[in-house]
Amino acid sequence: MTITLTDAAKKQLREMFVGADPKPIGIRFAVIGGGCSGFSYHMAWWNPDNTLAQHLQGRDHAYDLDGNELDYATKARVVPNVPEELKMFVDDMSAMYLTGTTVDYQETLQGSGFVFNNPNVKSQCGCGSSFSV
Repeated sequence: MTITLTDAAKKQLREMFVGADPKPIGIRFAVIGGGCSGFSYHMAWWNPDNTLAQHLQGRDHAYDLDGNELDYATKARVVPNVPEELKMFVDDMSAMYLTGTTVDYQETLQGSGFVFNNPNVKSQCGCGSSFSV
């Protein structure tokens, strides 16, 4: 398992999923180059207007919200315009950096959002939006 979601993160993602239009197939977690420390986190809906091949690229991993990896047959059943339980997708490269990461959803006086607790991070920039490993 690559990513663990707290109950608060699952609840928020499910609420966002229900209200999304068009209904997404799932959410993709990724690590992308950028920011003052080298890498940053990226979360994006995968929507039905994209082809299934885009969602299930050869080396993608698919998980349910409890972190159970879905096998190829299960992934193949995730088809556009047939919303089911929200799925998580992580590409191979990002999986290397996200292994062991816990994602939480927090609401504070300063704002609300998803917080990544990644044991692989060696340093983080002052703003908290980028990191190095």
